[in-house]
Amino acid sequence: MLIDQFLFTVKGSGLPSIMLMEANYEEISGIYLMADRKVIEADWEGNKIGNYLFRQISEEVKFNTGLTSEFFNPQ
Repeated sequence: MLIDQFLFTVKGSGLPSIMLMEANYEEISGIYLMADRKVIEADWEGNKIGNYLFRQISEEVKFNTGLTSEFFNPQ
């Protein structure tokens, strides 16, 4: 499992000025996709300073495009 976190802002959205995204990735059909992400208020040092604003979970992801993982490896 891959785990990522980063700070971001969404100017003009009315959301808190600094947010921290925590993302967990899962491998599905040879491709890593964001499966669970959480957003929380934070400061520029990455310290959490509030409650989680939202959480998004992706389950039972299926591909029906005909693409394979080789499409993402342009060698």
